[in-house]
Amino acid sequence: MNINRKIEQAVGFDHYLHDFEKQLEQKNGKDKILNYIYLNVKRMKRISKQYEPAPYLVKLILKINQPVTWLAITEGWCGDAAHLLPILDSLSRLSFKPKLKVLLRDEHPELMDEYLTNGSRSIPKILAFDEDDQLISQWGPRPNSAQKMVESFMNGVSEYANYQELTEAVQKWYHYDRYLTFESEIIEFIEPQILSKSYVNVR
Repeated sequence: MNINRKIEQAVGFDHYLHDFEKQLEQKNGKDKILNYIYLNVKRMKRISKQYEPAPYLVKLILKINQPVTWLAITEGWCGDAAHLLPILDSLSRLSFKPKLKVLLRDEHPELMDEYLTNGSRSIPKILAFDEDDQLISQWGPRPNSAQKMVESFMNGVSEYANYQELTEAVQKWYHYDRYLTFESEIIEFIEPQILSKSYVNVR
């Protein structure tokens, strides 16, 4: 698979948001998927305005000393992505080294199938590639606590009666967690992107 080609096809976060806003303007009527997209666009805009990264995370981002592409595989209806992409966008704007790009899962199934979660096309999936299109690190589809909620439900040992109850519970978890868990987990995603000084100085 040509990763460079996939990165070229990906769009920035602002473009991603704009595309879905345009889609919402053009399509009227009751549509469950569009309703999810509408809620997610509002959520992403709000988070983008309100989110302030933890100081330790700012320092870590500024230590990234190589050009890196953060490639997010997602869909507009994905509730987890609506919480997490604005944070990744805010972090990427702290430095010119990491660039956040977004691809839609259903338009790129062959890429998604390279990065499954327990055999599932779970999203969002965040991949970090270096200048040579080599995978450095990956993260996803959601913080561990939220992932355990989903896995328990899928395994039939959940307190939630149906998928709707589960998704509402996960959204509440994001609200009360205030992204602290995601910030702590994203450290393991970022650290491999920091080259040692000895390696950086090699010519």
